[in-house]
Amino acid sequence: MNPIIASIHIRHFKARDAEICFKICCAAFIQKFHRELGASATTAGVNAYMPDDYVRMAQTTPFFVAEYSGEVIGFSTIKRKDKRVTEIPLIYIDLN
Repeated sequence: MNPIIASIHIRHFKARDAEICFKICCAAFIQKFHRELGASATTAGVNAYMPDDYVRMAQTTPFFVAEYSGEVIGFSTIKRKDKRVTEIPLIYIDLN
């Protein structure tokens, strides 16, 4: 197994993670989606969830962060659709 992947730790979101989750999401929209979506849609994506929104979301939705060497490098949420189907509404990874 890749040693980097083996060193990634997945844990539940904590309120202190909100700011870094916001930054990871913003960077993805700016770096990866801007050319495809344009400025207006990129702005909408960046502004879709503010740090306080992540905190509220984690109160009702399973929300996880991935850490590598103690630093948050990504996050995801899951939503159970029924007994056999689960959706991943949000998943973002630090592009660096």
